[in-house]
Amino acid sequence: MVYTDSLPANNCSHDNFWMWLVMVTLRWMIVRMLALLALGISGYLFALSLIGSGVPGCSWSEAVDCDAALASAWGKWLGVSVTLGGLVCYAVMLVGSVCAGQRNPKVDALGWRLLEFATPLALGAAVWFIAVQAVALDAWCPYCLLIHACGLIAAVLVLTLRRGAASAAPARLQPFGAPNVAPRVTTQLPPPAIGAPTLFGVLSVAALVLGQVFFPTNLVRTISAAAIQGEFNLDAVEATPTEPVVPEPTDAVAEQPAEESPSSSRPAKRAAGKRMVTLLEGKIKIDVYEHPVLGNPEAEQVIIEFFDYGCPHCRKLHELMTEARERYGDQVAVVTFPWPLEARCNKMVFRTKPKSRGSCRVAELALAVFQANGNAFPAMHDFLMTGENLPQYTAARLTAEELVGQNELDAALRSQKPAGRLKQYVDLLAALSQGRQLGLPTQIVGKTVFSGPLNTVDDVAKIWEENLGIKPASP
Repeated sequence: MVYTDSLPANNCSHDNFWMWLVMVTLRWMIVRMLALLALGISGYLFALSLIGSGVPGCSWSEAVDCDAALASAWGKWLGVSVTLGGLVCYAVMLVGSVCAGQRNPKVDALGWRLLEFATPLALGAAVWFIAVQAVALDAWCPYCLLIHACGLIAAVLVLTLRRGAASAAPARLQPFGAPNVAPRVTTQLPPPAIGAPTLFGVLSVAALVLGQVFFPTNLVRTISAAAIQGEFNLDAVEATPTEPVVPEPTDAVAEQPAEESPSSSRPAKRAAGKRMVTLLEGKIKIDVYEHPVLGNPEAEQVIIEFFDYGCPHCRKLHELMTEARERYGDQVAVVTFPWPLEARCNKMVFRTKPKSRGSCRVAELALAVFQANGNAFPAMHDFLMTGENLPQYTAARLTAEELVGQNELDAALRSQKPAGRLKQYVDLLAALSQGRQLGLPTQIVGKTVFSGPLNTVDDVAKIWEENLGIKPASP
């Protein structure tokens, strides 16, 4: 039996004493169970962060997405997953709740000291991360909320238990041989006065907040060409995985489609050309004219960008890339490789997030526009990347038809070449990852792969200047 508080007043009844003892013991049991539950969930999330896996069953809607929360800069502290801090906090709370109230005064004092550290840390971290999810993030993490709920309830119970133990008077021992009118209990000393552990707990919360606000984790990962194995020539074989289906002839005379009149708003078709470029020290070879490109295909420097039309970070980066291309003029061309985060066309995606639903069809549509008229692709790309969310397919289809014409768009889609190109792009990034945790957007700039979100146009400019040796164009 663990005794946690001093006995109630000496004139209490025998029944009241046992009721009091049961309530105190029950509260400690609840604290331990909550600490154990929070510890287990924290360990589970930390293990997933180590292997780079998403959180199963946590993508119900745009508002409920654990991956968006844990993979953001708010899910890190100086580069380390915050779930590791949860492991430490709740392990300390669990051990402290087991030790506090023991008959051994030293063990009892150690338990209270551990709780002095864990309690303010659990309270502060819970309030902070709930506020972060409510204000700074676009998604909630149910696992995280459950951890914080456990921490808040356990911390409040510890505070009430400490208050009761500190306020009750020490019990008296019955004189030897006196009538046994009440249970003989040897009680512990009141909890030690609040001291350094409480200060350390408060300072830990301050370090957590200040570290995330003033020293946010850089989520951009880099991979050098030397670390990538294999060579990839995307234009060695024509990307046509299947032949178009030709309907069987019938006796009826098919109605010929009306001739489309050219629209003055459509861009002129790009002149045919061929330009082979290599990146990553020759490990990637592409013909710039065979892939959707933003900028002059004859630009001195060529970079590759992998993106998803539904990815919020990719949509933000599009704005920054537009500013960066204006800053450097014709020095840089961006070859765009759609990489939908949708399981329908991407074997690397096991669970489609709400914002990326429909991105496969939209990506094929954009590639069909490029096939029909390369000069029309930038306008289509801008349309798909403008706004907060991925446009509906119907609106995208109408825009594509306005840019290249319905007949030419249908012919490009029937050719299956857009689907073949999309498969090439998916396979390429999967091969470059080689077990590494690469996220979108990803850029190949010179000899290096950069993966992860960028926050400002200066971040983009720094990468380009350091890896390509270019300078802003003269005004």
